[in-house]
Amino acid sequence: MVDNQNIDLIICALIDNSISSEDFNLLQEWAEESEDNRNYLRRQIQIQFASSVNSSNSTFDESRAISRFYEHLEGERSSVASIKEIQQEGQSFRTMPKWIHIAAAVALLLLILIPYAAFHAGQKDVKSHFAQVKIEAPDGSQLHVSLPDGTRVSLNSGSILSYSQGFGISNREVAINGEGYFEVKHNTELPFIINTKELTLNDIGTEFSFRNYSTDKEAIVELYDGKVSLDNNISRVTGYELIPGERVLMDKLTGKLTTSHVSSSAVEAKEMSTLYFKNNTITEIAKELSRCYGAKIEVDNSIANLRFYGMFDRKTDSLSDILATISSTKLLRYKMDGKTYILY
Repeated sequence: MVDNQNIDLIICALIDNSISSEDFNLLQEWAEESEDNRNYLRRQIQIQFASSVNSSNSTFDESRAISRFYEHLEGERSSVASIKEIQQEGQSFRTMPKWIHIAAAVALLLLILIPYAAFHAGQKDVKSHFAQVKIEAPDGSQLHVSLPDGTRVSLNSGSILSYSQGFGISNREVAINGEGYFEVKHNTELPFIINTKELTLNDIGTEFSFRNYSTDKEAIVELYDGKVSLDNNISRVTGYELIPGERVLMDKLTGKLTTSHVSSSAVEAKEMSTLYFKNNTITEIAKELSRCYGAKIEVDNSIANLRFYGMFDRKTDSLSDILATISSTKLLRYKMDGKTYILY
């Protein structure tokens, strides 16, 4: 077990050119154990250098220290000047101004940190090459999936969920175009985040439904358990928190948020089988029915902007049942042309 006191002595030996090969290897191994150790090493080297440079009685031989450090880093010598050249330059080192001494100390510090910086650069490069995983529920179907972290998602018809291959390792961020019910596995160190153009949801171990089809004019979040916060990417307002039982509707044009109570149970929300048309146009209704039933529906311009109120259940009501109900209001008629429904 190496404590900080022993490490301090080894750092002093490194700087005053008396470090042994064994201690040098020990210092390297200790620095690689954790980021806290590396941060501590940086601070101590900076302190030691500062005291050496600022002391009027300093006996620190910078050129010898640099040369000895290169001897321990044989793999790095191809990219720097040779030890012999450094030693030759070191003959006049002590006659140089103080800022040159400081520059040399900084250069040595940077060399010590090269492996650490290279590691993080490599890690960043690896993350940038993670492929995107895409999960799609085709029109007329629903899909139930478990994400790598144990989070369960039910996707509604015509929905696409995507995330990086690094999900659960470097982050837990997903993007969605559509509607889904989420049962999130709690992890405070890697919060679960849903990203869309208009709305970002930050989850805190909970169950909620989220709807934001790119073709919709509104985005909807309904919270059933736990806690979530919303970032409004249109109005630039962050941290809007919901409590269980709340429903938030966003106008995607203005960014306005409207809060109300959820109208369904968690079980109903997870099934995503209820179709609720509240003064929707026939065009909007046709788009929703086409997505839910996987059918092609065309709307004649003469009835495109007529509006309808109604509620249906996909489990019990077929597409023909719904169209028959709407046509019974004398708003429209419908017919089949091959596999296409035509509303007129």
